[in-house]
Amino acid sequence: FLDMPDQSVDTLLNGHRGMGILPDGNVVASLSNGSVYLFNYKTREVINKTVVEGGGGRPGVDSEGFIYQMNGVFATQVDILDPADLTVYNSVTGISAGVTRCMEVSPDGKHVFIASQSGGAHHYYSEDGVDGTYAIVDTILKSVMVDTLEKATATNLVQWHPSGLLWVATFEDTPPTFMYALDPDQDFAVVDSLKGIPWWGNTDKTDTTGTGYAKPQYLRAVRDAYFNAEGNEFYAADFYGYTIKKFKFSPGTSIQPGQDSKTVPDVFTLYHNYPNPFNPET
Repeated sequence: FLDMPDQSVDTLLNGHRGMGILPDGNVVASLSNGSVYLFNYKTREVINKTVVEGGGGRPGVDSEGFIYQMNGVFATQVDILDPADLTVYNSVTGISAGVTRCMEVSPDGKHVFIASQSGGAHHYYSEDGVDGTYAIVDTILKSVMVDTLEKATATNLVQWHPSGLLWVATFEDTPPTFMYALDPDQDFAVVDSLKGIPWWGNTDKTDTTGTGYAKPQYLRAVRDAYFNAEGNEFYAADFYGYTIKKFKFSPGTSIQPGQDSKTVPDVFTLYHNYPNPFNPET
């Protein structure tokens, strides 16, 4: 429940699409009906609210607090909102990524990444950041080598790791790799990956719930994720698996050659699910 400036109470129950954290710790939340809330993370008081035409998607936030908000699941542009009043400061236009629910932005605001069902993460660049004009410069991981076959990668997640690497997650059609770590200092080259997760695409797809979806032990399409501050744990929201899965890095790290500032974990471990204290299911 959120306390609105006019003393009314609002909720975040209308198709939640994702959240972003501003440098001051306050939270921006985007809903499917286009509502965007900026609220105080301590008191849940709404600082400001706006509506984005076309519905929302998970927003990105740069180091200045500018909010990068997609205009829906079939995004055609990203509006850059001024944190002072949530008015549109600038826009990234000309987007054609198919279904997309997730995006990221570099801290300096020069690089914008949009997850794409059409394959890869669309990379837009502006030399002057929020004050310039953004143009597409690349499609990252448009194709990858999977079991000796080159297949298009439907991207569902782009997320910064505290080390400065950009993690990109794929859809179930591209096993065995679940996530790739890209190094912006090496022109977004792949420097690490996560494999070996129980991947729905590797099964005969008969092990389902009563409603025909994958059981929780499988991964299908990670639509959002969040790393902790230390970077040794992350939580993945699996869209078709209807679960939030907690991953933890195993002890031990490796340093990529020439990238001493980036500590890249070796292995992820998926822990057993926990009982739900509010009902008898897990």
